[in-house]
Amino acid sequence: MEKLPVELVSGIAGHLVSADLKSFRLSCRQISAITRHLLALQHFNGLPWRPDASRLYELSRIPDCARQIRSIKFNFARLDAYSAIHDSFRHHYLIEPEPRTEIIQERWEPYLQTQRQMRSVGEFRLDLLKEAVARLPALKEVTLTWTQCPWDHGMEAHRFFIPEVSVQLAEEEVNTIQHAVLTDILAAGVQLETLTVEPLRSCGAGKCGSSDDMYRNLRRLDLVLDRTYDGPILYDVTRAPLLSSSSLKELRLEFLSWDRVYSEPQFMHPVALKNLEVLELIRPEIGLSCLAGLLSRHAKTLKKLKLVGIKGIPEPRKDEEETDLDAVFQAGGADMNHVTTWQEVFELIHDSLTSLVEVTISEKFTSPAGGRRIWFAQDGYGINLNMPPSRMVLLHAEPLEKYLLGKGKMPEINFEADDET
Repeated sequence: MEKLPVELVSGIAGHLVSADLKSFRLSCRQISAITRHLLALQHFNGLPWRPDASRLYELSRIPDCARQIRSIKFNFARLDAYSAIHDSFRHHYLIEPEPRTEIIQERWEPYLQTQRQMRSVGEFRLDLLKEAVARLPALKEVTLTWTQCPWDHGMEAHRFFIPEVSVQLAEEEVNTIQHAVLTDILAAGVQLETLTVEPLRSCGAGKCGSSDDMYRNLRRLDLVLDRTYDGPILYDVTRAPLLSSSSLKELRLEFLSWDRVYSEPQFMHPVALKNLEVLELIRPEIGLSCLAGLLSRHAKTLKKLKLVGIKGIPEPRKDEEETDLDAVFQAGGADMNHVTTWQEVFELIHDSLTSLVEVTISEKFTSPAGGRRIWFAQDGYGINLNMPPSRMVLLHAEPLEKYLLGKGKMPEINFEADDET
């Protein structure tokens, strides 16, 4: 065994399951040394109920393992267990009480087991994470999320997970952890290529980093934005150091839902990313001239565009004294003030975004004129069971997507009146 090439031993070990790998490494010291790097994966995935800050810290102390880790992800998501289990009971109300209780207990036991583990873990060790990050030479990707469900699809907890509730339950932890982690990354001199923060809460007052050094090589940025943020969140984000990287090629901005009576105008700083190829906008409330300005500024480079559930809203009158926010309308080299309808936005995409190779249009789109709306479905699907049934027009997205790519004619799009307040 000792005469086998190192590459062969490492290759064999790489195809073994965890239990077999453990036995293989215990067979002799030489094999243990050769396969030490396999103790760490390239993608480190932290879960709320595991002591993963400590685990990452221990791996970072082993040079072979530290060199392996390219990305780290920490999930801090929470579930309102009381409400979720109550709703679960309601979904089984036709079953007799005794068997219903047994069913509920069986379905929720995997979740309850993770909660018992979480209580034994204790608080997240930011101090250990800080030391670990400084010892990861290959680190290029970081994900901090409170909105991704950590429980498997088959679990009852996954059915009742609500991202907005998870963020509410986390309270000030969202601010504390993400500000600390971003600060530690900056202090360690790590130059990220991919950053995901869900939701971003630290973009105000320069908290995204006093220097843009850590974002200089950023190629992909995924942000979930929280509408409960105190201030013009979209404007603050688009003028932050996060979006100063000339290397940025992929950008995803997603808004958490928030029930309220009146929409608030969302302005966007006239950001122009000269190499942007992929843009995803998910459930924003935005003026169509502002959206058109963003698209026109990246018309020559965009190759993939995804628009999901966009609510077009009336924009404020510009006959008053101009402010920094009002200036957004004039920025970008092209006057998009005339764009007031979705028809004009779609025509702009068709005529100007000539490099597009992939377009996705889905979910509910709302027109600024009277709050009229339409639902774009993918392959006949896409209807949310909680979607208001009243006067909702369903349109298959494929004909429109083909038109936007220059492969068909503009389909007839009729927005219907919105019965919602």
